[in-house]
Amino acid sequence: MILEELKQVFMKLGAEEAQAEIAAKQLIKRAEQIAQEKSITDEEALKELLSRIFNAQS
Repeated sequence: MILEELKQVFMKLGAEEAQAEIAAKQLIKRAEQIAQEKSITDEEALKELLSRIFNAQS
């Protein structure tokens, strides 16, 4: 479910469907890595990454 939601986010940011899916999968994988490194939940890591993405878009 989170994959589809993230895919939609990237599509709204202008990515084509295939690119959006790849980006969403990479984001999830990176969030899992950060969560493990920082001893935080996957959700917290994902929130942090999404925040960076949206701040970069501003």
